[in-house]
Amino acid sequence: MVGESITRSIILIADGVNQPQLPDLEMNLSHDFKQYPEKANIKTEKHADGLSTSLTQKFTIIPTKAGDFSVPEIKIKWWNTQTNQAEIATLPAKKISVLANPEQPIFQPLKTPVVAANPLLETENKPIEISKNNSIESVNQNDYLGWAILFAVLWLITSAVLFFNKHQQKQPHIISNSQKPRSISKADLKKACESNDPMAIKKSLLDWGKKTFSDRPPQSLSALARVANNEKLNQAIEQLDQVLYHKKMEYKDGMKLYQAILLLPPETGMTKNKEVIPPLYHQVS
Repeated sequence: MVGESITRSIILIADGVNQPQLPDLEMNLSHDFKQYPEKANIKTEKHADGLSTSLTQKFTIIPTKAGDFSVPEIKIKWWNTQTNQAEIATLPAKKISVLANPEQPIFQPLKTPVVAANPLLETENKPIEISKNNSIESVNQNDYLGWAILFAVLWLITSAVLFFNKHQQKQPHIISNSQKPRSISKADLKKACESNDPMAIKKSLLDWGKKTFSDRPPQSLSALARVANNEKLNQAIEQLDQVLYHKKMEYKDGMKLYQAILLLPPETGMTKNKEVIPPLYHQVS
């Protein structure tokens, strides 16, 4: 019956061969059938005369059309070891009849009605065609309008972001009084120098140097000596550095270093004015 599945099983048994030597079984059915082959089941058994291999292949067949059909024969080539000749084993063809399925609807092609040419009918049909075209054009215009609005909004957003970033770059960064670095108290530095503790003096001295020379904060005593560029202070820093390097040396010149700091010029640590670039052209008086 049309639409109902049937299963065909084919069993092939061969003596003296292994599994890879067995051929694949195929059914060449017409387009009026749908076929779904299952995975072949192959077994090999050993007996006194040698090997015996069997192959079981199942096919699920679904007819799609009612009528009488022929299932083609299946031919398998094999070698006869007794006669030492090649032979062909044939599974004969079979006739089958497929009945119509009463529960399955039969679809028949719709016949296009032939309408005589009538000027009045053509005139009445024309507005329908025009309205369809107009509706399509209106939909396309709406799509184009929507895309145009979207691109316009994106362009405005991009322009606003670029303008804001450019404006921010032009504005100078102004540091308020609350954001300015607070200079270290000289009382703390004096207290550290009075203690003659080399490590405490080094820490306080570097903190003072980072605040005083904020444009190029020193990270070591040698760097502080370079940026301070003062002979007496450099000598005191070098002496402190030697004591720190030779840990067994005793340090007693903390106040001498503090006095060198007090004698620094008032403009110490101030950023030097930038060089003035001379005019490109000299004025002629």
